[in-house]
Amino acid sequence: MTATNLAGTTTVNVADTTTFSIDSSDVDLTNLPFTPRFDRVTLTRGQRIETFSAGQMTQGGGMQGMMGGGTLTATSISLGQQGLRGTVSAYAQSASQSSFTLALPADSAFAKLTGATTVTVYQQAGTKLRGVSNITNGSTVQVRGLLFLDGSAFRLVAGRVGGGYQNRYEALPPDQRLRRLRAASGCTSIGYATT
Repeated sequence: MTATNLAGTTTVNVADTTTFSIDSSDVDLTNLPFTPRFDRVTLTRGQRIETFSAGQMTQGGGMQGMMGGGTLTATSISLGQQGLRGTVSAYAQSASQSSFTLALPADSAFAKLTGATTVTVYQQAGTKLRGVSNITNGSTVQVRGLLFLDGSAFRLVAGRVGGGYQNRYEALPPDQRLRRLRAASGCTSIGYATT
């Protein structure tokens, strides 16, 4: 993969033989009020995915076919943890599990990509709290976990919930933010589903 691929859009074809998996390390997916499912039906815009392919990426247009993005056929697609930031409402606790509605800023990349302005968040007994001692309605938090599409609703099972601090990348436009995060992590194969 060349550097020009990172700035472009990659089209991922999903074959009948493509396998799907969930990287659930540090996220407890047990005893939820919905079935966490990730497959060709529930793959949707806004999810953080990692795609693997046994074949080569074909290039599209411009400068000997090397200008931005390309097409590949996925051998496997893995759902990874992602972060969202917003305001808490409808906080409810039942035994060792809590849930709340996370209202996202209308100008957030996630809201613009999906059209969704709220996500239901599930906090399990093992969910780590960072920078907050408890979660209350009206507070601004950052959640990190696995995002699922359940019917028409987005549900995120949190591995971590933190105070609503802004990191140094949040003020950047989404395309620059993703490039900088990739560079900082040393990873080039992570993306967000856009179709």
